[in-house]
Amino acid sequence: MNYEEKKFLMELLDEGKKIYKIEFLLKPEAEFKSPSMAKIYKALKKKYNIFLTIPDVEQEHVSEEVNEYLFFIEGDIEINALRQDVEDICKTEDVVEIFFIQKLIKEDLEVTETEEVDKIVNQSESDQTGTFEDGIKNLKEIDIKRIDSVRIDINKLNNLTNLAGELITCKSQLNQILNAFKETNIKDKTLSNLISNLEKGILRLERISFDIQEGITSLRLLPIKNVLRKLPRIVREVAQKEGKEVELIIKGEETEIDKIILEKITDPLVHLVRNCVNHGIEKPEERIAKGKRPQGRILIEAYAEGENIYVNVEDDGKGIDIDKVKEKALLKGIVTKDEIERMSDDEIIEFIFLPGFSTADKINDVAGRGVGMDVVKKNLSELKGEIKVKTEKDKGTSFLMIIPLTVAIIKTLLVLAGDKLYLLPLEKVVETVKIRKDSIKSITGKKVCSIKGEIVPFFSLQEILGYQKSEDDRSYYFGIIVKYRESKVGIIVDRLMGEYDVVVKPLDQFVGNVKGVVGSTILGDGKVVLLLEPEQLIERVIQMV
Repeated sequence: MNYEEKKFLMELLDEGKKIYKIEFLLKPEAEFKSPSMAKIYKALKKKYNIFLTIPDVEQEHVSEEVNEYLFFIEGDIEINALRQDVEDICKTEDVVEIFFIQKLIKEDLEVTETEEVDKIVNQSESDQTGTFEDGIKNLKEIDIKRIDSVRIDINKLNNLTNLAGELITCKSQLNQILNAFKETNIKDKTLSNLISNLEKGILRLERISFDIQEGITSLRLLPIKNVLRKLPRIVREVAQKEGKEVELIIKGEETEIDKIILEKITDPLVHLVRNCVNHGIEKPEERIAKGKRPQGRILIEAYAEGENIYVNVEDDGKGIDIDKVKEKALLKGIVTKDEIERMSDDEIIEFIFLPGFSTADKINDVAGRGVGMDVVKKNLSELKGEIKVKTEKDKGTSFLMIIPLTVAIIKTLLVLAGDKLYLLPLEKVVETVKIRKDSIKSITGKKVCSIKGEIVPFFSLQEILGYQKSEDDRSYYFGIIVKYRESKVGIIVDRLMGEYDVVVKPLDQFVGNVKGVVGSTILGDGKVVLLLEPEQLIERVIQMV
């Protein structure tokens, strides 16, 4: 609701009118949403005084992208009868996913005033006649003016993203040509002027391509509330089955995320929330015995920072039982007793993301099957994201998902290993170092090197990828320090070629899922280069060992 709508409703409440709000959440995939909501409106209008709808269903052009409708009803109403009427009408139109009915109170209409709004309000107050009907008419006029959008097919946006990628590739090609000219000793003044003009043109092309990239990225963004709105129902259903009381708090629902990412994080969010209700939140009597309030709390907060989106799912339950995770890991033969004793708590918690792993004592339709948390990890890996878990006994657990804002164009580091080029996501690189060959030591057959006083294990990128590393006479190597869980690991390469913005394409289905390789791109000179995932590469080495 905007300021004018809230102010109008507030005035009606001040007059002592009883107002009820019906909030309809529609199925995103449903067709003919606008006509269906118009039918629901007409059916309810026969029995109730619906004086306002947001958006206005009486318009001829309500966008099919609208997934939330608000109906406001005035009068003395028996709320259970209204709920039954709405439910019966919705059965005839298969577009409504869920609806909520509440009596409107002033606290629901929090208004933040600004100087610009004050000006608009003062202007409207001097013009309006003050009648109920005029107020509705003014609101409808405001709503009509506010509609200024076009529905775009996602395939068209994907094509635009591909063209932006081609533009970046062309820019890289021109840059390579320019650099080649600069390295040549050209004495001809005319040719030198042409090269100077070429450089200016490339700089302008770079600015334009960046603006196009930013514009297309913004077109692909949708608010995360499209996913979050499904969660209250899931929490209620699971809590009811488990005999628990749970309060769900959602913050940052207006945070915008790429549509592809939004679809990918739906399942992880659902699994995390179900996990919090089932494994985290205790039953009321158990919470009271621990000195907690009987109602558990789950907080979901989304926010953007830099080029990443952060989604935090946190509960105030019993926390993850580390001993129980150890017991299950030993029982399944994932690790030996000696290995698990040497592992940190953070490394042990990682076991919950393994397929088939569950700490539930019994299997039901909510938990115990060992599916869910592995889906969370898998989907985030596909998005080049990560998840961090923090837990404290009887205090609760938090799952922080860190996801790139968009997966279309990313910053990478181009490296040379042997005679082949590879790309690494720049966000996964902690630092790059130049290390002397004689500073690399061998401890129990593993290469290590002291970096700023910290012992860091090193692996050759060629050896990780299965190539035989040839001996050479060089006295130094380049190392790329990346984070692996809570530690640092170094990857040895022959040369660092520089940073590149690239459009990454997934591997073809005929290639399959190659661990450590997440996609490919085409450089300015036409070479096809693979994009590598550092964490998966290191896991490959650990498995080989």
